[in-house]
Amino acid sequence: MFHNCTYLQIIATVKEIHERHDVVMEIEKKLLELQQIFADMATLVDAQGETLNDIENQVQNAVDHIQRGTGELRTAKRLQKKSRKCMFIAIIILLVIAAIVVLSILKPWAK
Repeated sequence: MFHNCTYLQIIATVKEIHERHDVVMEIEKKLLELQQIFADMATLVDAQGETLNDIENQVQNAVDHIQRGTGELRTAKRLQKKSRKCMFIAIIILLVIAAIVVLSILKPWAK
């Protein structure tokens, strides 16, 4: 009977060891899955980092273009003012010349 009881204890212990082994194997499997998830996440983070760098470069390029465009608009505005001033002076000169020509043709003082 003592021998039978020891044998049953050994079988119970072996069964418990097998169950623990199965649990450890399941934990190992889940850890491997978790490791793969982290590896995939690292790949995604790396890819998104490149995308973010591209976006940052595009934003910087846009800022540069806007600054250049603003400078060109200021230059155009200044040139437009100069052009208006020159046009105004040219019209005044033409009007003076036209008045001189009309007055020289009509000679209102000669009558």
